[in-house]
Amino acid sequence: MVKNCRRPGHFRSRILSALLSLSLTITLASAGAGASAAAAFGYWSDYASEPVFDAAANTYTIRDASQLAWLSNAVDDGMHFEGCKFRLAKNIDLSAHFWVPIGAGGSEFRGYFDGDGFTISGLRIGTPSNPENRYSYVGLFGLCSNAFFTDVVLTDLSVYCAGKNASEGSEPTSMLYVGAMVANNYGVCGMSNCRSSGLVIVSGGGSGCCAGGLFGFFDGPASDCRSDCEVRAWSSGCVGGLGGVAAGSYTRCFASGNVTGGDGAMAGGLFGSISGGSDNRCRVTQCFAVCSVSCGSEAEIKIAQGALFVKGAMAGGLAGYINCADVSNCYVSCPVTGGAKDLNGDGGLEVMLGAVAAGSDAASYDGVYWNSGAGLTRGDSALIATAFDPSSGGEDRTTALTTDFMRSQDFLRLLNSSKPGTVPWEIYPGHNGGFPTIAGTGAPLQSLKIASPTASAVLVNGARAGIAAYNIEGYNYLRLRDLTSALSGTRKQFGVGWDSASETITISTSSGCSV
Repeated sequence: MVKNCRRPGHFRSRILSALLSLSLTITLASAGAGASAAAAFGYWSDYASEPVFDAAANTYTIRDASQLAWLSNAVDDGMHFEGCKFRLAKNIDLSAHFWVPIGAGGSEFRGYFDGDGFTISGLRIGTPSNPENRYSYVGLFGLCSNAFFTDVVLTDLSVYCAGKNASEGSEPTSMLYVGAMVANNYGVCGMSNCRSSGLVIVSGGGSGCCAGGLFGFFDGPASDCRSDCEVRAWSSGCVGGLGGVAAGSYTRCFASGNVTGGDGAMAGGLFGSISGGSDNRCRVTQCFAVCSVSCGSEAEIKIAQGALFVKGAMAGGLAGYINCADVSNCYVSCPVTGGAKDLNGDGGLEVMLGAVAAGSDAASYDGVYWNSGAGLTRGDSALIATAFDPSSGGEDRTTALTTDFMRSQDFLRLLNSSKPGTVPWEIYPGHNGGFPTIAGTGAPLQSLKIASPTASAVLVNGARAGIAAYNIEGYNYLRLRDLTSALSGTRKQFGVGWDSASETITISTSSGCSV
């Protein structure tokens, strides 16, 4: 396919740049272009426009950023959209303006949001020098209840927040929930096939902070979700690669972004903490984390926040702390690092580390594996790798394996036979550090491309040509065979061939239309 830039009317072709350099003009006339800018300014809430509503299907169709911003304004005005569906119909670029979370003001979203596989890119909340401190719920969605999210892809996001009403060098008193997709929910919500990549940084929030690459706090089933976000929360709350606090059940979910928490934090590669109740146990099945986890560094807190928080950090490859949960068919390969064991010189144990979790209570483990070669480090001292911190007690029913074994077909067979799931584990060469991942959900992102027909018209010398254009990740493409057909009989006709020996496309300007 021939690639066209995001800007309407500007055609870019690596293959045909020389071929089309003379009098022939080919233009891709866009049906509408989204806003873009090198740096965000203002708020999308000031550019909102209502999307089309299909009353028969009770569905809003969102085609651009201004229509998504309308949903934010409507929920902030008290509309919950209970039983209503929102569906994306195009990729959306949010980079031009800052985002106001849907449900930031405490009015919750109760509808069904279907990304339909399209990408929402460039979510911007705050900046490094001016983190957002007006909201308690920070993310694409701030607060939701009895809502469901499916097939949402967030890329190139950057979230910088400091907690509501936080001032420099002080700790905010209010709770703070931060997650790229959903910050917080109450009532049982659901999530499937959602993913995020980018940066989430929280420079305040104290013990009430819940921060994660996909959600802050989430109570409800989630399946086939992943986060590649780097998450840093200079707080004493719960910090995780996928979520801050996990309740409910999680199946085929994973995280690969590095995680950093402050003194007193519960930090984990997948979740900051897994927290079930006596009558509502959490279930984590066929999940994994491959990243680094660190917390409890007094020096980092001084630099980033200008204030010291309480001690008592807990860090683990899967979670900082696991309570009332059943974990099965999971693995972690995460170097775990903590600050000094005794930060204030009183002989206390303020930093607890474990390859799986620092502490565990009323939890069961069946087919849970961890990388003994990833390592635990407290202060400047390497520790003997253990699944849980020895001081936490409890029976260890996990299995330590070597790095080489965890990258082998033998480990793949072990995962697929010990507690098999409905979707098999797979190893993709050159991906995920050589460790297993989930077939489909865990496939390399570059191999999952969605081509959608665009409404753009293709013009050849000013006249509309009957060929289609396709949008892939925000760019428009033309098929070479369509283009050579459209140019047949003109002075710029060409033929396209395939050299199987060298696996290259050949273009001949001396021949007519051929493919």
